Amino acid sequence: MKRPKHKLYYTWQADCTWRKNLVQIKSKDKQYETYKLLTTLLHEQNPKVFDIIFEEAINQLLANYDTVNFANYFVNSYGRILGLLSSSSCRNKY
Repeated sequence: MKRPKHKLYYTWQADCTWRKNLVQIKSKDKQYETYKLLTTLLHEQNPKVFDIIFEEAINQLLANYDTVNFANYFVNSYGRILGLLSSSSCRNKY
């Protein structure tokens, strides 16, 4: 059986995975701020605005010592996928 060309991600899957990995951030306040930032990304429908928020989010997470491990996880796990989605005209509008 051939491997599929594309992998389908649901918002609830991303949300659940992000919540599980937020423990990489020690501070509860920073976990909350990071989660809020991620949910903003998750629900943004305008590709141009998404690109701006995505870049700012990654830069913000990488610039903070407490969130750099989570930022690396996020970029490695979702960076390429989210980058493709942002440039796609097929983004989910729901």
